[in-house]
Amino acid sequence: TYGDWSSDVCSSDLGRSFTRLLRGGRIEARDNFWHYPHYSPQLGRPSAAIRRGDYKLILFFEDDRAELYDLKRDIGESKDVAAENPDIVRKLEGLVDAMKDDLGLSGLAKGSRELGKVNGARPLIDKDGKIRPGFEPGK
Repeated sequence: TYGDWSSDVCSSDLGRSFTRLLRGGRIEARDNFWHYPHYSPQLGRPSAAIRRGDYKLILFFEDDRAELYDLKRDIGESKDVAAENPDIVRKLEGLVDAMKDDLGLSGLAKGSRELGKVNGARPLIDKDGKIRPGFEPGK
């Protein structure tokens, strides 16, 4: 978008321009993928997700659980509809599976750099969502 509105030349592989949308037009829909490989203080769990159309599928790595939400009817993601829609779950799982290399689910994602290494590293937040002893704020 910035490249469209300036004299800068931007690489097309940096993303898509949404200039047309800003000018009142439409842009084609596309799938959106998330890869969330860690725990967070907000109780986030390791997972991957895809949004396609009205549906969002979340795949949880800890227990191989899948949750499906119909965002058109339930924007707050309060009702898991996976059991009622097994074909949609299978289709979206297949799309995530096809994107494993790009998402970094099967190793380092394409175009990513190797992460720094720390011997004996442990997360600050345990699986139960609590901060490990000795790392509490203010200590």
